Amino acid sequence: MTWFGFAGVFALFFVTHSVPVRPAIKSRIVDEIGPVWFSVGYSILSICMLTLLIWSAGQAPFVELWPQMVWQRHVVHLGMLAVCLILAFSIARPNPFSFGGARNHAFDPTRPGIVRLTRHPILIAMSIWAALHMLPNGNLAHVLLFGVLGAFCFGRSHFDQPPKAAPYGAGGVGYT
Repeated sequence: MTWFGFAGVFALFFVTHSVPVRPAIKSRIVDEIGPVWFSVGYSILSICMLTLLIWSAGQAPFVELWPQMVWQRHVVHLGMLAVCLILAFSIARPNPFSFGGARNHAFDPTRPGIVRLTRHPILIAMSIWAALHMLPNGNLAHVLLFGVLGAFCFGRSHFDQPPKAAPYGAGGVGYT
């Protein structure tokens, strides 16, 4: 695969991932196939596009930026423990501040859980995942892959302001 092919797959990845944030496009598709089939279809599309993107990074011309060392793999293994914990604390939790999600009506601002730290914990986990995987993959294509994905997730997670805690004397911690 050439650099042009890798860039094309990258562009297609971002185009397909822009559908959920385009209300006109998303609502038209949901009206046609229903919300459940949209979720199923979009999940399959996302997994396929991520697989294609990772594969294309592996097929791009190899340009080493730094060599792989054994300790880098150990750092990834330890860091992935943090990523998995963040995901475990956030995936099934109602989060009205983030896109998608289920049971957002059940969100209790007096017990926000991980949402107390960030409105978008899954994006934070994904940015940590990307940063960790960049460490042992010191070739240009993988640095571009993980660097862009990590920066995009981190940037999206900080797109809006974090929730503001109400004073403790105001009946507990709440969010405005």
